[in-house]
Amino acid sequence: LDLAFVIGGEDKVPVELSTFNVVFTEGTSILHWTTASESGNVGWNVYRGLNNDVMASEQINVELILSPDGTTSEPTDYYFVDESELEALETYWYGIESLSDDGDTDLYGPISLTVPEGGDEPDPPPVPETYGLHQNYPNPFNPNTTISYMMHDDCVGTLIIYNIKGEEIVTLFKDEDIVKDEKLFEPWNGKDNNGNTVPSGIYLYQLDTDHGNYSRKMIITK
Repeated sequence: LDLAFVIGGEDKVPVELSTFNVVFTEGTSILHWTTASESGNVGWNVYRGLNNDVMASEQINVELILSPDGTTSEPTDYYFVDESELEALETYWYGIESLSDDGDTDLYGPISLTVPEGGDEPDPPPVPETYGLHQNYPNPFNPNTTISYMMHDDCVGTLIIYNIKGEEIVTLFKDEDIVKDEKLFEPWNGKDNNGNTVPSGIYLYQLDTDHGNYSRKMIITK
C-alpha cells in the first residue's frame, strides 16, 4: 500500500514522503515510511482509526518519533510497531503526522490494513524473475528472513549485512561462485558474526560481485 493523499500544509513543506506502507507480521502491525528529503522536520506522530477519516483517529505513539537529521536531502527510513491487540478481520486505517520546527504539521495517509484471521501471515510473494538482488522476505521480520538474488552472468560474490551506520554485522558468504540465470536463496537468522542476536532496527544487505554491486534495506522488529 502506497501513499494515498496529503492533508494540510502551508507554503513550507517539511518533508517529501516517497513511501508509506503497513504490514501485518509476527502478529503485529508494522508501519514503514521513507522520506526523500526533509527540511526542519522535528519528528512524527502515528494515528489509527476504524475509518479513513484521519482527523478522527487516535494518536497511538506515546513519544514523538524523532527525525535523526531534521534537514537532509538524503532518504530517511522510519518504522513504528503498533503493539495494540488488533481484532482479526477488522480493517484499521493509519496516518502519520510530521511536525516542523516552526510548529506546523502535515498529515499523510490514510492507508489501510485488514488483520488476517487467526493472525495468519499472507503467502510469500513469488520470487521476481529479475536479475540482481531481490527484497528479502519476510520484511519486516523477527528473527528469520531470506534473501534471494539472480545474476545475469557467472560471477563471484560476497553478501554482507550492515547496520544503518555502515558497520559490518555479519558476512553471509564470501567469494562464492554464483551461477548465472539461477535464483538463489540465502537465509539469515538475525545474528551477527559472533552469534549474538542483533537489536531491532534498519539494516542494509549488500551483494558485491565482480560484475557489479547491489544493496537493499530491511527491518528487524522485536
